[in-house]
Amino acid sequence: MRASHLRGAPAPSARPTRPAHVVVSKCADAMPRHHLAQQMERGGVPVNRSTRTDLFHQSAQVLRPLPSHLLNPPASLFAVETT
Repeated sequence: MRASHLRGAPAPSARPTRPAHVVVSKCADAMPRHHLAQQMERGGVPVNRSTRTDLFHQSAQVLRPLPSHLLNPPASLFAVETT
């Protein structure tokens, strides 16, 4: 039995960096999904297709407000100091 399957041990796909890795690999690196799956398996983290899709969609939900914040920054961000 692998250590990741021991009772109480977190699943490898539960690491907080996993969603970021999925999004960056897919979007920024333009990595096909099956290549991402192969890469994760070689690293000892087999993650099935539905879990990868869920991670991608969860990340999209978290990042949803980002474009509006980038396009409409708070006015205090551009304050000019004249002292």
